[in-house]
Amino acid sequence: MPAKGKADFGSFPEYFFSPACLVFKIKNMKVFVNNEAKEFDGKRTVSQLIEVLGLSRKGMALAVNNAVVSKSDWEKFKLNENDKVTIIKATQGG
Repeated sequence: MPAKGKADFGSFPEYFFSPACLVFKIKNMKVFVNNEAKEFDGKRTVSQLIEVLGLSRKGMALAVNNAVVSKSDWEKFKLNENDKVTIIKATQGG
C-alpha cells in the first residue's frame, strides 16, 4: 500500500512522473474564416487551417487581417486568436 498522499504507480520509477512528462490540453483558439467563427485545438498555420477545412489549394488566395499571405508562406504563417481569415477561390465561367 502506498504511503499516505502518494499514488501507487507500480514498478514505474519515480522520475517517470516528473512534471516534464505531464501533458496539458492545448487551449482552443478561435479564428474567423470568411466571417464565420471556427475553433481549433491550439495554434495552427495557414496551411494546417486549409487542411482541417478540407479545401483544395488550387486557385485559392488567402488574406489574414486584410493582408494577403503568399502561398510560399502558408506553411510557416501562424494564426493567432481572433485572426480574420479571408479565403477566395477562383471559379470558371463566363
